[in-house]
Amino acid sequence: MFKNVKKEDVVTVLTELGETVNIDMKMGDLKQKLLTNKEYLEDAQFVKDFLISTVKNRKIEEENRKQIEENRKQIEENCKQEEENRKQEEKIRREETQRRIEREHELELARIRATRNDENRSPQPSVISNGDGDISLDKLIKGVEILTIPVPRKTESWNLFFNSLERAYKHKKVPEEFQAEILLKLLGDKASNVLVYIKEEDLKDYAKVKALILKEFEPTPQACLENFRKAKRNSGETHFQFVSRLTSTWEYYCKLRKVEDYESLKELIISDKLFQALYNDTASHICLKQGEKWLRPQELAKECDIYFGAKQKSFDEPRNDLRRAFSSEKYVPPHQVCWLVGV
Repeated sequence: MFKNVKKEDVVTVLTELGETVNIDMKMGDLKQKLLTNKEYLEDAQFVKDFLISTVKNRKIEEENRKQIEENRKQIEENCKQEEENRKQEEKIRREETQRRIEREHELELARIRATRNDENRSPQPSVISNGDGDISLDKLIKGVEILTIPVPRKTESWNLFFNSLERAYKHKKVPEEFQAEILLKLLGDKASNVLVYIKEEDLKDYAKVKALILKEFEPTPQACLENFRKAKRNSGETHFQFVSRLTSTWEYYCKLRKVEDYESLKELIISDKLFQALYNDTASHICLKQGEKWLRPQELAKECDIYFGAKQKSFDEPRNDLRRAFSSEKYVPPHQVCWLVGV
């Protein structure tokens, strides 16, 4: 009857049976008091079942406390890791800023020298062959510019810009060796950000220049998804054009998420739907946890449950439908404060 029974179990049962006892009493005295209790003498099986139930409940509570403690430690470790990551990212940003300033200074000096060298020159316009006869580079640039949407002001429009630019290249039969140069001329002042990082021998490599531009200006995958969800038909835009823009945005989002098959697409849609239903604090935690990658549905659900357990959040709480929309800028982790949840 008393197998696996602790003193606190006997005290709980005796208290419920109306006996006056305390935890400081000896186990032998508590057992004797239970065996001589009026309720036990009248219905021993009932008291035994009650004791067994009390032991089970106590074990469940102990297991819950143990799980909460493990979750708390996991959250604490995550917070420490996030803090380390934040410090490392800040260090990297400072170093990149310093390098950028130095390169911009070098670039400005190079521009000044080039301007001085060209002051007394009057170069003839470049003439190239694009398959339809000779044509000046300036005319080719103007022709491409007419067929290309303006250089984006918003980060989410870069994929549309490159789609229209590459269609213009194809239509105008622009030789590959001039594509990077035309792109840089179209970018204007924005090209300075790219010129700081690119090597001189790569200035004529369109693919490398394009990759650097996307790295500098492209939105986060989450911002790209929010832009797709909030997209509306623009004034003067036909429905066919709107569908084309939606298709391009969605394909670009899948490219950022590296989704190339049906199974991955299905899991991405489920993960996005679950993420959309999260509380603000849970969503922020998941953003830090997954970084630039994305968690599969089972992984995401597990992380959410661990976070709820560590924060002692109820699963019965109503969902917050006023969660903030994500910025279209690149995600920068906020300063984290680790709160240790008491058991």
